[in-house]
Amino acid sequence: MVAFLQSVDLMIWIWLGAVVAFGVLEAATAALVSIWFVGGAAVALLASFLGAALWLQIALFLAVSVGILAAVRPL
Repeated sequence: MVAFLQSVDLMIWIWLGAVVAFGVLEAATAALVSIWFVGGAAVALLASFLGAALWLQIALFLAVSVGILAAVRPL
């Protein structure tokens, strides 16, 4: 099962779905609710296209999402 989840083709579709889902959620709201997840998922999608390992895709998603969150909504 782990080999199936690490398939590059599957992860491309998962990240693309995440970009679309978070984008639709952001468009449906008046406030910045999920824009940081759109950016994180887009970077993870690019990493998946380039053949990055699953752990790296997830790490990039989290790092970019937190970075965009910090830039958009500073403490």
